[in-house]
Amino acid sequence: MTRWVEKSYAIYRRNKFLLIFLPALLVVIIFFFIPIITLFRVSFFESVGMGVYRPAFRLDGYIKFLTDPFYVKIIIYTIRNALLVTFIAVAAGYPVAYYVARASGIKKIACLLLIIVPLWTNLIVRIYGWFVILGRKGFINTLLLGTGLIDEPLSMIFTSFSVVIGLLDVVFPWVLLILISVLEGIDWSMIEAARDLGARRFKSFYEVTFKLSIPGVAVAGLFAFVWSMGEYAVPSLLGSSAQRTISIEVADQILNVLNWPFGASIAFVLFSISVAVLLISNKISQWGARYVSSK
Repeated sequence: MTRWVEKSYAIYRRNKFLLIFLPALLVVIIFFFIPIITLFRVSFFESVGMGVYRPAFRLDGYIKFLTDPFYVKIIIYTIRNALLVTFIAVAAGYPVAYYVARASGIKKIACLLLIIVPLWTNLIVRIYGWFVILGRKGFINTLLLGTGLIDEPLSMIFTSFSVVIGLLDVVFPWVLLILISVLEGIDWSMIEAARDLGARRFKSFYEVTFKLSIPGVAVAGLFAFVWSMGEYAVPSLLGSSAQRTISIEVADQILNVLNWPFGASIAFVLFSISVAVLLISNKISQWGARYVSSK
């Protein structure tokens, strides 16, 4: 009995890290890899109709989605919105994150609360809140009509503008939190040293702060882009039927048309775009890390 216990303990000591991560590994395999692999197999199947499909190896779904002008427009529209949201979120968020990272005391706590509190509100509630703000009788139109800048209400709901605003509402707080965490990790004494050596304010900011924060900017941009690409609720509620995104098309093909193979093909095109952006972001992060190590 004692020898068995000793052997068991020896096995545990040799494999303790594997045993610790085994539960998490099983969760990832069961709830991520198995569904993904299963859906990937279905993307090559042949659709018979009415939600029925049979095993095959066909690339029809991928070819159709990547070559049909109707679906190409959907891809372009989705990527365009995601790039626009990413650019605005990172460009507008960086100065805010810089200010919060340099702040201290009650001022910093208040800023962090203003960023975090919106995340406690349900996404659907926040989306419908934009109907109140952007509607024909909403706050913005009432303000513009009251000041005489416009003669009739503007149509801002069910447009690309409202979709971008809604996506920014979703990703902007997370982008801020990522950028703040990165900027807080910078040694501010390096900036003071650069200023003491004669570097101007902008040059010291660019050469030290910005370049050291490039990996964080890449991660924040990746997060904003991938989330905007895959978001379903915002474009389906704030957009029009003519402004379809890839995620809306996936849901429509699977839930309404019942064409599972084609819907799975579209889903994996979306997945491939996200992976490609992830690899690009990783390269940028590596470049930033090499720059940091060289300094």
